[in-house]
Amino acid sequence: MTATRCPYYRWHKKQHETATRAALEFERRIRRGDGRAPLELLDFFSNWLRGHLALADRMMAAHLRACSRHSASLAS
Repeated sequence: MTATRCPYYRWHKKQHETATRAALEFERRIRRGDGRAPLELLDFFSNWLRGHLALADRMMAAHLRACSRHSASLAS
């Protein structure tokens, strides 16, 4: 994303950072013996992945396809 100067790279990266922080918090809760944490973790990441794949990753794929088409047009 940085190589193609994706305009929303920071937004996308922040989404991953938020998910990482959540994973660390769930890990902490699980290690403390919080019995609800494993199911909440599965619920959180199920929803996060569904939303992330549906929007952020599709946007990234569209950007990369556009960059690829642009590069191909310059080469011809």
